[in-house]
Amino acid sequence: MGYIKEDRTLQSFFVRLVYECEVVQIVIKKRTDFDLKELASILDEMKGSSELNEIAAYDSSFHRRLFAIAEEDDFFEWYQLQSKSLRAFLKGFWSYIGYQTDYYYDLMEIHTNIYKAIEQQDEVLALDAMQKHFSILLLELLGATFQHGSE
Repeated sequence: MGYIKEDRTLQSFFVRLVYECEVVQIVIKKRTDFDLKELASILDEMKGSSELNEIAAYDSSFHRRLFAIAEEDDFFEWYQLQSKSLRAFLKGFWSYIGYQTDYYYDLMEIHTNIYKAIEQQDEVLALDAMQKHFSILLLELLGATFQHGSE
């Protein structure tokens, strides 16, 4: 696992994973009907879009909204500034995944499951969905990291 210690993007990824799992637990406890409507609207826009850059923007909005509901948006902003390499990767992430691929459909379903878990206040489902979301990110990130390292 030494490659994690040597790669700032992977370090940033794991910080984000841990913090986002904490955030979703807070959201489950704090969310309001308004918050649910906001998340559902973002999710509907994401699912209705066929442009990868729009999907990426809605994905970011969905996660940003989670941080806002948890009143951790200051951390989200700070984190964005601290993890430029991960932010650059995430910006192109949906292009790596592609439109209407298996990973695309998996991620759409995972976002739906995160929403449902929040709606149902099901912490176990929320954490499971968030971890699945980040496992797809990690697979793509490791592929990009090792491909870049071998050049």
